[in-house]
Amino acid sequence: MGAGQAYKTAIMMSEVPGIDWIAKGWRGAATYLMAAANRMEAGDRGAKAQKVDRATRLLVFLAQVTPEEPPLGATLRGIYDSLMVRIVQANLQDDAAQLRAVAAELWDLDEQMTAVNAGAAP
Repeated sequence: MGAGQAYKTAIMMSEVPGIDWIAKGWRGAATYLMAAANRMEAGDRGAKAQKVDRATRLLVFLAQVTPEEPPLGATLRGIYDSLMVRIVQANLQDDAAQLRAVAAELWDLDEQMTAVNAGAAP
């Protein structure tokens, strides 16, 4: 079983997704967006499109599996929706700086939520 399949299996086997694995999705999407920005600047439209697609798919997946409990679930879904709109805009405008800004926001989200989660741990 490949790493991607193992990740999906572990997520689906968990009743309630935890911040630990959700954060991996944020990091993955941010990494794909940085790679897309680099490919965009290099003029490699095919690779850029592939990286943007992977980042977007990760955010859609995260939105689908994020627990619905308010206020966190609704807040995260709103964040994902906003980020996806900005990714589409950046992609259409070939705006590498905007892709990097979205990646930075994902890393901020990761840092803040991981810190909050660590503070809440017994």
